[in-house]
Amino acid sequence: MGIDWFKEQLKRGVWKGGGIWEFDWYIDLFFVEEMSYGKNPFHLGYLQPIIGDLLPDYSKFGEVRERLKKKYWNSKGLVEFVKRGKDVVVEAEKLLSLIKRSKNVDLNKYGLAQRRLSLLMATVSAGIDQLASEYVKDFCKNNDFSEDDVSGYVAARSSKTKLYESNEKLREIYKKYGNTRAMDVLDKHAANYGWINTGERGAKEWTSRDFLEQMKELVGSLKERGASAKNIDDEVIKKIVDINSLDNYAADLQTELDFQFQKYLRKKLGGRYIEGILENMSFDEITRVLKDHKKISGYESRFNNRKRVAWPEDGQVHVHYFLSEMEYNQLLILVSKKPSSNKIAGLIACKGFVQGRARVIKSQDDLLKFEKGEIMVAYKTQPKYTPYMIRAAAMVTNIGGITSHAAIVAREFSIPCIVGTENATELIKTGQMITVDANSGVVYINGSGK
Repeated sequence: MGIDWFKEQLKRGVWKGGGIWEFDWYIDLFFVEEMSYGKNPFHLGYLQPIIGDLLPDYSKFGEVRERLKKKYWNSKGLVEFVKRGKDVVVEAEKLLSLIKRSKNVDLNKYGLAQRRLSLLMATVSAGIDQLASEYVKDFCKNNDFSEDDVSGYVAARSSKTKLYESNEKLREIYKKYGNTRAMDVLDKHAANYGWINTGERGAKEWTSRDFLEQMKELVGSLKERGASAKNIDDEVIKKIVDINSLDNYAADLQTELDFQFQKYLRKKLGGRYIEGILENMSFDEITRVLKDHKKISGYESRFNNRKRVAWPEDGQVHVHYFLSEMEYNQLLILVSKKPSSNKIAGLIACKGFVQGRARVIKSQDDLLKFEKGEIMVAYKTQPKYTPYMIRAAAMVTNIGGITSHAAIVAREFSIPCIVGTENATELIKTGQMITVDANSGVVYINGSGK
C-alpha cells in the first residue's frame, strides 16, 4: 500500500485530469478528507486525492452523482439538503462573529466549521450543480420558459455574495463621491471587504486602490438585477436557488474564517509566522506549532514547496512529500489526461458571439496577467476571479452548469459564456485566437468557425 499503491491506481485511471486549486494546504486536506469520508452535513463519498495543486477527477463520478440524485433529488430530499446546509452556515456564521469579537480561535470549533463548509461546497460542485442543470433543461422543455428565463431567475435570487454586496456599495460610493473624492470612504470599504480576495494561496487583501479600479470597471456595467427574470413558481427551482445561495455563502464564510485565522496565527506566532511555511502545513501541524512555536523550524523544507500528494485509502487520508522533483513530475504524468475529443462544446450560460485572444487560468499568476478584452478559459471560476471576469470578452469553463458561479456572473454582466465543456483548458492555449459561439454552445480554435 502507500505511495506505490496510489501510483498503481493512477496507472489504472482511477483519477485523471482535473483542475488547479490554490488553497492553503490545510484547507486542501479538509476538502480531500471530507469529500472522501465526511458524513456531516452529507455523505459524498467522492474519493478525492490532491497532487500538488491539482485535484484530479474521479473515474466513478457518475456513480456518486446517481447516489446523490437518488437520495436528494426529490421534494423531501431537497428540503433536507437545504436544512442541513443552513445549519452548517449558521454555525460558521456564529463562530466567525465570536472570533471577530474575542480575537481568539477555538481550534476544535474552527476545524469542524471549515470541514463542514468544505463538504457542503464539495457536494454542490461534485453533483448538485449537474443535477440542477439537468432539471432546468427538462423543466424548460416541458414548460413555457427558456433556459435564459430560468438562469435569470436563479442569478437574480442566489448571487448576493459578499463580492456582490461590495460591488453594490462601490456603485453607491461612485454616485456620491465620483472617482476623486472617494479614497477615504474606500479605505473603510477595504477594511470591511478586502478579505474577499484572500481565498486562495498567495492572494492578498484588496486595498482602497484595488477597489478604486474595480469601481471604475463596475460603473454602468451591471444590468438591473432581475430585469430578465420571470417569476417561476416551481418548488425544485426554488430549492436550486436556496442551494446555490448556501454554496455562495459557504465560500464567503470559509474565506473570511481563514482570513481571521491567519490574523490569529500572526498574533500568536509573532516573528515565527512564516507564510511560505504555514501555507504548506496541515491543520494538525499548525496546531502543534501553536503549542510550541519553535517547532516551526522542523517544517522549513515546506517553504514554498508543493511537491506533495494526499490520497484516500482504507478510510483515511495519506500524505506523501517528495524529495525528488523527477519522481513528483512522473506522478503528474500518470494523471495527465488526453482529451477524448477535439470538439469544444458545452452549456450556454449567456448568449453571444465573440472572437478574441484566450487566456487560460490555472494559477493566481495567470489571473494577474489577464487583460481586458481577452477570453477567460478556466477549469471553473472562483469568487476572486470576478473583478477579472467583468473585463472578459467571453468566458469558457470545463465544469459547471447554468447555475454555477461563472454562469451567474456572466448573466449579471452580459458576458457570452459557455460552461461544462470538460476539455477547454486542455485544448486551448493562452494566446490563441478563439471563437466563442455562445448562441450554439461551441468554441472554435483560431477563429475558424469550423
